Amino acid sequence: MLTKMALLAIIGIILLVTGFSHPLRYIFDAAGLLLGGIIARHSLRTSAFEWRNNDWFYRQNPWMDMFLLVLFAGRVAFKGYNEVYALATNEQITRQLNVTTYTRDPVVTGIIFTLIAYHIVYYSFLIREERQMKP
Repeated sequence: MLTKMALLAIIGIILLVTGFSHPLRYIFDAAGLLLGGIIARHSLRTSAFEWRNNDWFYRQNPWMDMFLLVLFAGRVAFKGYNEVYALATNEQITRQLNVTTYTRDPVVTGIIFTLIAYHIVYYSFLIREERQMKP
């Protein structure tokens, strides 16, 4: 968990540093961090903990991860649909079609920060809860 938290924190810092090219992204980044924290808090309250084989185990609310996956995949699919529609209707495309166009979209970075905040906050809460629980 600590390794995943560190990797996600590094990715978040890199995205924040590269956000200066589009300052509006910072608003979406902050909204994503706030939303991810709220979802993580709710997910922790709906998680189940049990003592088995001299260790704590947890069962996460399955709807939280599915919600985040649908949110991210839906946004990427929507952007992909717009690109394919523009190509099919021979509309004038003013930007180059490549993967970097997805990283410049403030909504996508907001969703990425939702995922980052969710996992970091959820794992932090899990670690704290495990330390406070008694067998």
